[in-house]
Amino acid sequence: MYDYLQDISASSESVISPVPIHSKMRTQNTTKLSPFTNASDTTNDYKTEVIETPAALEAFIPEWHYFTKSQSQIHFSQDLERIFLEQQANNAAHGFRIIVLRKSGAIQCIATLIREPERMALQLGILTLGKVRCLRYRLPGGQLLFSPDAHQKHCIEHLLSMAKTREYRLNCVFVEEMLTHHAQALSGNLKGFKLRQMNYPPQGVWDLKISGSYDQFLSNLNKKVRNEIRRKIRKMDAAKTSWEVKRLVRSEDVAELMTAQQYVSSRSWKVKHLAPSRKASQKTNQQYLQAIANLGWLRGYVLYCNGVPRAYSINFQYHNVFYGHEMAYDKNYRQLSPGSVMVYEIIKDLHQERPPEVMSFGFGNSALKKQFCKRSALASDTYLVRRFTFASGIINTQYWLSKLYYHFHQMCILMNIDSRLRKIIKC
Repeated sequence: MYDYLQDISASSESVISPVPIHSKMRTQNTTKLSPFTNASDTTNDYKTEVIETPAALEAFIPEWHYFTKSQSQIHFSQDLERIFLEQQANNAAHGFRIIVLRKSGAIQCIATLIREPERMALQLGILTLGKVRCLRYRLPGGQLLFSPDAHQKHCIEHLLSMAKTREYRLNCVFVEEMLTHHAQALSGNLKGFKLRQMNYPPQGVWDLKISGSYDQFLSNLNKKVRNEIRRKIRKMDAAKTSWEVKRLVRSEDVAELMTAQQYVSSRSWKVKHLAPSRKASQKTNQQYLQAIANLGWLRGYVLYCNGVPRAYSINFQYHNVFYGHEMAYDKNYRQLSPGSVMVYEIIKDLHQERPPEVMSFGFGNSALKKQFCKRSALASDTYLVRRFTFASGIINTQYWLSKLYYHFHQMCILMNIDSRLRKIIKC
């Protein structure tokens, strides 16, 4: 991935980004004076504005658009219009906090925090050991947003001081996919807080640049990978199955996408993870995805075999970046590799129809990601926690559980039983 984090020991003129992960896609280039600036405010101190209701968020969106309109890219999950639509669909009145730091009336920094579920699951691999109450917020996109002239170190210090107050009580913030070397650079400069990386060991970050034709893409792949793709396609063709992958991007397509999601997820090996919230959130998800489709950001796919959905993928294309969101396949058809075939067809479609610049595979170490991309960095889901708090104890417990599971998994690999265990889990 791209890197713009300056060394923490740099001079006061340096920019220090606490949690960026895709710098080329997520940097601010605002240069014009915002028309929302209060010119009469001449104080040198930061003034904090906290937005916590949908009405206040909707009122702030025009200023947000002006603040970000000259930028090269921000992450889809950070877009405040998207967050407003999500909160509106969920009818959530207090599910977020947008913290805006101003200096002389001009925006210096925006921190977007989404409230996580009240009860946190303690997990050993995919086994849930129990749930505990823990007030947590999530920093979507894994970064703060700064204006070009902001002193980032001072902004961070101000936010940390504010987080300690009784009024805000931000003891635990989940940072998505934080680059390992960024965490190392910042770990000694978080007064009263600490970073705890939850993936042990850190995992790779993967992106695929979309350029040229699909044939050129195939020619650049390893010969073994090309043959694997063709073998799986031939296997699907030879199964006496009429199949197609359908692209669903319009608001009127959402009902079809949701129907496929319901059908496939109930037959997926992920059913224990996907099913519990499906029925309750069906209407909410449909309303949200329809709003996203109206903005041109939805890019969904369904693999049909003999007219029956066997795999689906919900994705978003935002500012020339394709973000994978959710995918599952029917485990009863796993011998035909429906998930892999659909991914191949999605990549082909991205080269042919409204191609993005980048297909984000996120982070992880799956074989499919390694087939198409080179690892550009190491990252880990990370918690920023206040020291000596209940939240800190909970996060430490989960950290050691993750570490224990890693060593157990490594032992299974050495004993050559990991594949058999994985098959048992997926059955």
